[in-house]
Amino acid sequence: MACRHHILELVLASVFHALFGPTGGSDVSLFKTFQKAWSFVDQTKFHVACNDLFDAYTSVVESQMANYYTTALSESHPREGYKELIQLCLIFLNNNNNNNKTTTYIAP
Repeated sequence: MACRHHILELVLASVFHALFGPTGGSDVSLFKTFQKAWSFVDQTKFHVACNDLFDAYTSVVESQMANYYTTALSESHPREGYKELIQLCLIFLNNNNNNNKTTTYIAP
């Protein structure tokens, strides 16, 4: 039986396929284009989730997500990419409590 991480990768792959179509292999052209343009991305200018993204109903979920990510960040992770994803989620939610450090992004 596959571990939950691999099962979620399969689910995510299916969602990506449904939205963007077949990729034709392991090299996804969208990601390759982004990788080539990475050196031109101004990493100091990014946008967090808009306040209108969460309404009265979903603001509870937003709070739960922020709490989960904050807790998960303090745990150990089998891969550095998992930790980076959690940090990016907190930044997106504008809940980055790491204000005394500069936010950095790993090149794709």
